[in-house]
Amino acid sequence: CNRCPNCVAWGNNNNLIAYGAHTFVAIYEPKSIKILKTLVGHEKRVNAVKWVRDVALDYERRFFQPEKELISAGTDGLIIVWEIPNNLTDKWNITAKLSPHTASVTD
Repeated sequence: CNRCPNCVAWGNNNNLIAYGAHTFVAIYEPKSIKILKTLVGHEKRVNAVKWVRDVALDYERRFFQPEKELISAGTDGLIIVWEIPNNLTDKWNITAKLSPHTASVTD
């Protein structure tokens, strides 16, 4: 039984998969069969991850462009917005850390 069904997301960004791995977010590349990055920022279990496309683009083009950000949420009440670098092996910067939640964030 998967206790966190929203804990994995497949993106258009070079077909990367992001998933919660305890307190981390792992960025997996199926093509090379390896984890490219492990993102550190949560203090408790990651419950949800979601790729974010550039909403400034028109509707038709938006779905064929790589994502610009990744959002993760956890039982620590944090929602973290990660900026996706052009070179995926470079540092993924935290652009926002939202913590007004008093309980676990699940979706």
